Amino acid sequence: MAGHSDLAGAGLPGARSGPPGEPVGEQRGLPSALWGLRWGCLRIAALLVLAAFVLTGCWDRVEINDRAIVLGMAVDRDQGGRFRVTLSVADPARFPRPGQQGSSQVGQKPVNYIQGSGRTLADALSLIQETVPRRLYYSHLKTVLIGEGAARRGIGPVLDFLMRDAQPRLELMVAVTPGEAGPKFIRATPPLESLPADALREQIRLRLGIVVPLYRLVRALYEPGQEPVLPRVELAPVTNGGMPVQGWFVNGVGVFKGDRLAGWLDNATTRGLMWLRGEIQHGTITVSLPGGSVSLRLLRAKTQLQPMVDGDRVVIRVQVATEDDLVDNPAGLEVSSPAAIRRIEELAAREIVRRAEEARTALQDRLGTDAAGFGATLRKRNPAAWAMLGPRWDEVFPRVEVRYRVQVDVRRPGLTTGAPARSR
Repeated sequence: MAGHSDLAGAGLPGARSGPPGEPVGEQRGLPSALWGLRWGCLRIAALLVLAAFVLTGCWDRVEINDRAIVLGMAVDRDQGGRFRVTLSVADPARFPRPGQQGSSQVGQKPVNYIQGSGRTLADALSLIQETVPRRLYYSHLKTVLIGEGAARRGIGPVLDFLMRDAQPRLELMVAVTPGEAGPKFIRATPPLESLPADALREQIRLRLGIVVPLYRLVRALYEPGQEPVLPRVELAPVTNGGMPVQGWFVNGVGVFKGDRLAGWLDNATTRGLMWLRGEIQHGTITVSLPGGSVSLRLLRAKTQLQPMVDGDRVVIRVQVATEDDLVDNPAGLEVSSPAAIRRIEELAAREIVRRAEEARTALQDRLGTDAAGFGATLRKRNPAAWAMLGPRWDEVFPRVEVRYRVQVDVRRPGLTTGAPARSR
């Protein structure tokens, strides 16, 4: 024991002056410093690895000046089946700068039109890209107008491109036009809107007719028992600033059989189709009374389809309920009594049935396409019957019987009983 104490006091190698396990002299604290340095390096390396994922920079950036922003697209097909595409591309040089008044005259548009053709839609757009010094950019594509020739050959290739490409949005509007679409896109000079593609989109979105964004069109195309429809768009002469121009006019719908255009419905028949489909949102119903006419403004409407099946016999019960205001009584007819209100409601219900019957007749007898969605209703309400009738629905649909039950409720006939008298 004494020898061990002498070694410790003399400071010989192996001697310890402190508690067991504590480093002595220059060795004290050295292992912990190395350990801390090692952990610090590991933390820095981990941060650098994470930064490589989140701080990649704008490696794929494209300046706005290097983009050609496509606002509208018109698609046609020639007799040989080749696609002819017309693009409406924004021209920044024609847009007014902040603090400056617009420099364009009436009839001039801040867009350029670029055309090309190819064996497929993608081929045509690629050939157009070769002639444009900027990269075509489709994220702001607002409307696609399809010509009659392309629609009758089938809109499947157009939808295939729009759905496969990552840039076009599902909310863009699709429409069809008689004749060729490209020349109409170029001639359009709509009032109030500087961009023809914007004007066409807003004209469709007024909801006076059937509105068909891209996602609804694709869903209708692939849903059993439901054929798609598209707004029918034409040019109409209007006046803007005292000058004649060409504005967009939605004139009914184009009705499809599969992806091919089968025919047209005018505005009046389209309203009947909207009653059958439950897509009436706004509108006016005018009925004739002894001594004049009155008009009702539609406030709310609801359509329900109820299928009934007996073997191969299918009956669709169409139940319609509306709430309306009396908004126009130019002849000053007495409309405040309950009997007069009931008479107006009865006549309005007959008018709704008449319009719906016009649409039903056109679909069953002339076009042979179930754009009203009777088959889709049967498939959802009675899957067993659809499993039996669905494979031959094209034969069953023309024989489907339709029955109506329409209830019109005039909520507010107004406080006045007639039109104001003219002062003398």
